[in-house]
Amino acid sequence: MARVEPNGSNADTSVADIEKQIALLKADIADLGATLSDYGQKQQAILKSTAADRIETLKAKGAENADALRKQVESAYAGAEDSVRNHPAASIGIAAAFGFLVGLVTARR
Repeated sequence: MARVEPNGSNADTSVADIEKQIALLKADIADLGATLSDYGQKQQAILKSTAADRIETLKAKGAENADALRKQVESAYAGAEDSVRNHPAASIGIAAAFGFLVGLVTARR
């Protein structure tokens, strides 16, 4: 960091000293800018890596959930199919009643 070095006298600081201090300040600011840039790039890399890991985890969980849901739907479909095979008359009655209700709800008045 820039520091003011006392010259032992109370005289006004010379123009050369001020220019030297300004040059030191410019160098310090440039160093700070480079440090901040490096830090930002490192943080960007860390965030990219973390996001990629989370995306992969979510993809895997989504695939697992989709498989579980597919199995549940297949099981429910098989159960409904068995019920229709075991009780065909009741199934036809239920389907007719459902159709009648849908017709009532969607009919124009």
